[in-house]
Amino acid sequence: MPTLIIIEGVKISIFPNEHNPPHLHVDFAEYSCLIEISTLNVIKGEIPLKMYKKIQMWIATNQTKLLEMFNELNSNLR
Repeated sequence: MPTLIIIEGVKISIFPNEHNPPHLHVDFAEYSCLIEISTLNVIKGEIPLKMYKKIQMWIATNQTKLLEMFNELNSNLR
């Protein structure tokens, strides 16, 4: 079961049994992407620039907690 966060209509998920690098699944309207938590870069997919900037700022503010959540759900990667 993924951890789900919704911000301004953007669905952000962290799934168990994932792969490195630690990342978030981001879904907005018809767009979908993976964003690396540490670098804030899109590693796959696309999202509108305006929404990406908002999500990027939110991730930066919550980066430590998001990395902890990813690592907790994916302890097999340690």
